Amino acid sequence: MRAIRATCLIWAILIVDSLFAQAPDTLWTRLYGDFHGQDEGRCVRETGDGYITAGTKGVSGSYRDLWILKTDHDGNLLWEKTFGSSGDSDRGNSIALTSDGCYVIAGTVASEGDAYTEAILAKFDKSGNMIWKKTYSLDDYTKAHYVQETTDKGFVLIGTVWDWETSDPDIFILKTDADGNALAHKIIGTPDIYERGYSGQQTSDGGYIISGLKVESSSSYLYLIKLDSSLNITWEKTYSGCEGKGIKQLADEGFIIASHKVVANDVEAWLIRTDKNGNIVKDITFGVPYDNDLLNSVDITNDGGFVAAGYTHHSLPPQRRMFILKTDIDLNTQWEKYIECAHWAEANSIEETSEGNFIIVGKGYNNSQNGCDLFLVKLGGSPGLSEKVRHPSPLSLDIFPNPCNRRVKIHYKVRNPCELRVRILNASGQVVKDISHGYAAPGDYTLFWDGNDFSGRPLPSGIYFCQIEASGSRLTERIVVMR
Repeated sequence: MRAIRATCLIWAILIVDSLFAQAPDTLWTRLYGDFHGQDEGRCVRETGDGYITAGTKGVSGSYRDLWILKTDHDGNLLWEKTFGSSGDSDRGNSIALTSDGCYVIAGTVASEGDAYTEAILAKFDKSGNMIWKKTYSLDDYTKAHYVQETTDKGFVLIGTVWDWETSDPDIFILKTDADGNALAHKIIGTPDIYERGYSGQQTSDGGYIISGLKVESSSSYLYLIKLDSSLNITWEKTYSGCEGKGIKQLADEGFIIASHKVVANDVEAWLIRTDKNGNIVKDITFGVPYDNDLLNSVDITNDGGFVAAGYTHHSLPPQRRMFILKTDIDLNTQWEKYIECAHWAEANSIEETSEGNFIIVGKGYNNSQNGCDLFLVKLGGSPGLSEKVRHPSPLSLDIFPNPCNRRVKIHYKVRNPCELRVRILNASGQVVKDISHGYAAPGDYTLFWDGNDFSGRPLPSGIYFCQIEASGSRLTERIVVMR
């Protein structure tokens, strides 16, 4: 009976695999770590000359430090820095590129002899020299899971906070200035209900979105919270499933979320697309029978679709493998891929690179060290896509709504630090309005054009073009104005 079940499972996997496009090749894998076997990568971002990673490194016994690594495009280590409190609670959880070409890392450090924890934010220059560091204590335990530079050149931190007596976690969001000085914060939670904040971002309206976990009456929910620019909650949603580990805002102001949920006694990867008010537009679950499949990170790809990463867990070796899922914009699966590292590998962060490949970081088992190392993986671009998509511009551009009556939203993604210019041209190619001009760090941006010219006069109905230029690359999209 067991042999029949195993045979059926093998055939199921082969059939499922044949339904999707071929997954991309693995270009290279790298392990970084030492004999302590407690090393892990939590977040990776592409830079102009390689990749920057935030993680955690074992230093002695059970003690760990925050860890920042810089590699070239082939995964060769250029420099690394560790820092922390010499406690066992130090973690590097998130990293972001700044508009002045530096890096900020967010995480957690021990305080008061490792009895409590504080959130930490530290800024480094391109060579790995620390410029400043700040710690934040909102209660006995404060842990930062996500950081992003905001449009005012400050930073937003999202994480979890709780006190020693109740052990009742809540979500926090904290806003700082450009030097890391705290400006405002908000704690979101209900007594006797378990809440954690894992990811988020500044939204196109200047507010913020947070994804996390809520546990109430022994039931787990994916928890989504929308706040305005003053940190007031505008709406919140719960979805029957589990924690939201990764989230990105879309060009239509909706969101894509990476999570997992229980389906027929299996834990399956769960990808959710919502509208701007958090209502589910479409979602998919994905998994192999008898395995547990979880997603930790999601990115919007150059072809308009999505790529998500996490891991799959099975009772037989290899027990845990990296799991990568690629879909189109309607969440139709295009390909899926599993990556092994001895008998244990997890993906915590994924990003599409400027050349259309994928960079992934997590942890992998190192047999020689008898423990886990930081595991960095680079995949090739999606097979079968056009050359334009396989080797995309360092920019992407979306216009919404189009056609428009008056106000139009210009959403663009910058993949490398650059001098950037956004302008509107008429059908004759003449510039009628400059929208933006200046330095841009990698990230997602949203601007608005009100349909007026340089003088503020409404332009007549007709065909116009939004043009974005950066680092020798140019993208142009047509805008139809209908008065």
